[in-house]
This record gives sequence, structure tokens and C-alpha cells, in this order.
Amino acid sequence: MIDTIGLLEFTRIASGIEASNQMLKAADVKLLKVVLGLKTGGKSLIIFTGSIDACRQGLNAAESVNKDNEKYLLAKKLISSPEKVLVDTLI
Repeated sequence: MIDTIGLLEFTRIASGIEASNQMLKAADVKLLKVVLGLKTGGKSLIIFTGSIDACRQGLNAAESVNKDNEKYLLAKKLISSPEKVLVDTLI
């Protein structure tokens, strides 16, 4: 069962990769899916999971690594207690 889903969307592929790396170093989260490039019009979409606290910590870490480039972060969201059908569809 997945406790929380975290989503990060960036306008640049490199920003998403850099943020994901920092997030994984800083928080006890697991990547569920990374979508890069052609499928997203050059954007990056990072989907991850963990406890609600770990996901919050991961979002903060990902955001902090891109402080100088905030314009590249399009969206960050947490979904607590996601429905199984949503999880199955995303991954």
C-alpha cells in the first residue's frame, strides 16, 4: 500500500534530474516513475512515494536545489492516501 504520492514537474529535463537526485539523498522516498523529454514536450515529471513526512522533506529538498532556477519548477504536489486505481494508472 502506498501512503503518499509526490509529484514534481519541471520545464527542463536537467532540473528534474538534479532535483530528483537531491530528493533521494535527503529523504526516505522511492521513485515510482520518471518521465523525461519527448513524451512531455521537453519537461520532466517525477513521481515518488513514501510517508507523508518523507515526501514533504523530499519536495523541500528538490525545491531547494532549484532555488536559483525557480522558474523551471512548474508544479509540486502531494497526494495523501491515494486510491489504488490512481497508483496503478500512474505506475
